[in-house]
Amino acid sequence: MFYPRKLLKTLEYHISTGEIIVLTGMRRVGKTTLFLLLFEKIPSSNKVFIDLENPLDQRIFEEKNTSIFLQI
Repeated sequence: MFYPRKLLKTLEYHISTGEIIVLTGMRRVGKTTLFLLLFEKIPSSNKVFIDLENPLDQRIFEEKNTSIFLQI
């Protein structure tokens, strides 16, 4: 069950501005759930979700060659 957050409307606004959004907070309060909800609302197909708790995604940032980001 998703608990509606007051922050959602503010974040939806910032999606349309093209600004960078940093979402921080305590563990297990719904940051990832909120982000995935917002991610689906971004109309572009040029987007990527990188989960830094996923070992496969972590390996991307272990590379010394930064051109790997172009392959994502």
